[in-house]
Amino acid sequence: MLGGIERRCFRGRRRRVRRCRLARGRGRVLEIGYAHGNLLKALQRQDGIEVEGIDYSEGPLKHLKSLGLNVSVASIESKNYPDAHFDVIVGLHVLEHVQNPIRFISEVRRVLSPGGRIYFQVPCPTYWRARLQGTRWRAFTPPWHLWYFSPKAMRIFLSQHGFRVMSAHRLSHRAHLTVTAEKI
Repeated sequence: MLGGIERRCFRGRRRRVRRCRLARGRGRVLEIGYAHGNLLKALQRQDGIEVEGIDYSEGPLKHLKSLGLNVSVASIESKNYPDAHFDVIVGLHVLEHVQNPIRFISEVRRVLSPGGRIYFQVPCPTYWRARLQGTRWRAFTPPWHLWYFSPKAMRIFLSQHGFRVMSAHRLSHRAHLTVTAEKI
């Protein structure tokens, strides 16, 4: 069950994802790294929105499938989705874990429809606590977190790989960088 702060953050994510591309109330959403499936469950209740989730963990798979969610254990590279298949791709705390971020973002772009959007969150090393604590910062966790992006680095990375960054900022009260970008 979600606590008060988590519930407010989750509602905010759901609103931002819907604003990404689903203002018309229709579209395909892929969540990479669905964890407990809270976002997928919320979006599935919206008429006209098709949701799918992929994750490396088998933990909640059976439960989420029993709820009628289209989820699987896979990477985006291994799924062989058709070109331009999704309108929105969400990755909450995923990009920092991938082995090859260039191959990952290239595949994200390939399966995203023209003008499709991504919404990602990653730990932000420019957060005041990260700068103060250095390697003692709780989100500094190699070998699990392989990559770190400042807002500027994220803008450059996505721009170099075929995206127009609409927003890249750190949440004021959290050590998370949120980014929304559109495929160009």
